[in-house]
Amino acid sequence: MKRASFILISILILFYSVSAVSADLKEVVSAFDASNSVLVAGEIAQPMDWIGAAKVASTFSAVAKIAEEASTSVIGSQDSYILNAHLEDSVSNGRAMGSGYLSILNEGKLQGRNNVKTKQYITISEDAEVQYMKSDEDKVGDHLVFDSDKAAYTYRMDFTPRANSDREVNSGVDFEGSTLSILGKEYRITDIDVTGAGLEIRMLAGDVRDTIYEGDTKTYTINEETLTVTVNVIASGGTKAKITVNDKEMDVVKQDYVYRIPGTSDLYIAIGEILENEAGEVDAGRDMLEFYLGANLVQLTDDDISDGDFNSDGLMYNSERIDDSYVKIVGEITATDIYLSSLFVEWWPDSELEIPLGESLSDYTEMGQIFGSTPNSNAFDLVFDNEVSVDEEEIEFRSESNTKYKLRFGTSRGDYSITAYEMDGAALVTKVISDEGATATVGDMIVFSKSKETAVAKITQITADAAGNGDIKLNDLGDGSHTYSLVNHVASVTFHGNTYTLTEQNNGAQVVLTDLNGDGGTSGYTSIWTKYGAEIRVGKDSNGNSIDGITFLENEDGKEESSNRGSTEVKVKEINNVIYAQTPTFSDATTISFNSYGSRDYARTLWGTKVVVDDLDNQRDVKFTARIGT
Repeated sequence: MKRASFILISILILFYSVSAVSADLKEVVSAFDASNSVLVAGEIAQPMDWIGAAKVASTFSAVAKIAEEASTSVIGSQDSYILNAHLEDSVSNGRAMGSGYLSILNEGKLQGRNNVKTKQYITISEDAEVQYMKSDEDKVGDHLVFDSDKAAYTYRMDFTPRANSDREVNSGVDFEGSTLSILGKEYRITDIDVTGAGLEIRMLAGDVRDTIYEGDTKTYTINEETLTVTVNVIASGGTKAKITVNDKEMDVVKQDYVYRIPGTSDLYIAIGEILENEAGEVDAGRDMLEFYLGANLVQLTDDDISDGDFNSDGLMYNSERIDDSYVKIVGEITATDIYLSSLFVEWWPDSELEIPLGESLSDYTEMGQIFGSTPNSNAFDLVFDNEVSVDEEEIEFRSESNTKYKLRFGTSRGDYSITAYEMDGAALVTKVISDEGATATVGDMIVFSKSKETAVAKITQITADAAGNGDIKLNDLGDGSHTYSLVNHVASVTFHGNTYTLTEQNNGAQVVLTDLNGDGGTSGYTSIWTKYGAEIRVGKDSNGNSIDGITFLENEDGKEESSNRGSTEVKVKEINNVIYAQTPTFSDATTISFNSYGSRDYARTLWGTKVVVDDLDNQRDVKFTARIGT
């Protein structure tokens, strides 16, 4: 197996280790390591089929496992999922991934005036593609491309049945204080505010949720950072407090607000409830403060929940508005009630986004916060990676001189390097013959092929008397020389267990290629089948018509759309006694333009074959690097 530049789009839900000195908190496992990402290689899910893939992973000590015998695209358990996508195809086909795909999308509950179930989904844009290209940053290679002004991905939560709360003035009182699980993290709803037909939902979450009495001190460790929190004083009325973190006194903090912690790497503290203890109560006179460390304060706003439209810039994270985010809240507001049916959050790139291998969506957008990879967030990200081993093969069509073109390839029996075209005076002549009924003579090469087993043999000698008795010698470039008897002008030729027929003419001057595909017929043509199942036709196009050139057809086995099999055609021509190969054109279902950088043209076909055309000595050398599954 060779290492290939194979592609994963990993959606990583990262969780960070947390410990507390004075709080009984469980340690959360370290983040998922994308370098362990693998693809399933099975009877159906062949490696060559996975050119672009969406890998979804959440990890509480979950590790993606390779499953060579599997015939499904799921690896590991509900901690990992892969969506396949062929080059230039959608990476998702608009598929909504729910709890059956990923454990952190499991169902939850919301307690309002009624107790309802919640279901979560993530949908990656059906317009997202894997393309071989030169980016605006001059990077050449495979890129994950998102169109501008379309949602790159959508998060959705449905409530079944729809959630209900009494409306008191402009507040959803039954929702406030309830918890909501979003991507594996528990949020507490702090406020539901109504403005006309619009609704605003504010929620708090954190790596640590704890309470502390006025005058007390507690110490925590989050992401290897030690935080010591002291509540200095809680103001009368229970809405404000003064606190110190790591010996640095912060400004006055308020209930349901979030603050960046000085001297940390992007950690926040959020203030929850402030409870005053009155005389006669336990710990009388000692007020208590609820807080969140590693806090997320999320605000979703839709100015009209009845119109079905998205609200631009409707997402706020830790008091900062997230650019190019869109929010839709589906529900109903009456004079006495608030109803919730669904929540949607989308992010739209404002220009075409081209993510090269090794980079991620969070490198290009501040959505790397609530839906991103900052240390204290849910860490939702799309990471474009290449950690998959697959078989690959190279096929070359290259100039040996001004008058010859050689074809190099491998079959199951060995590697070949043969002269496919050469000049004979001013005439262009093919030296590889694959048509049944054609004639060949000493020096010509013949393609014998049956059941995708190919032998390419050169005629080295023909000896025959007037009765057509004698012998014919063939040198199979894959496994050596063979001599076959001619009886009554006919020779039965055997390669790799398959039998073919040649007929001698003119006292050994030439032979007729009677049956080259072993089917007993006398008309047709043969193809060269490579060791991993690609097809090469010398002198034929994808429809079997005669051309001066070669056609490369990629193996369709196991692909979802076998009718869209693509072919790459390279034509040869003669100008002033010099042979040239024309830049390959793509035919049938594949239409991909070449990009030129320096003296090379690059393109990638529908199924992932990279085509490189070198312009050497004003001629054209063509190399196909095919990602092929065994």
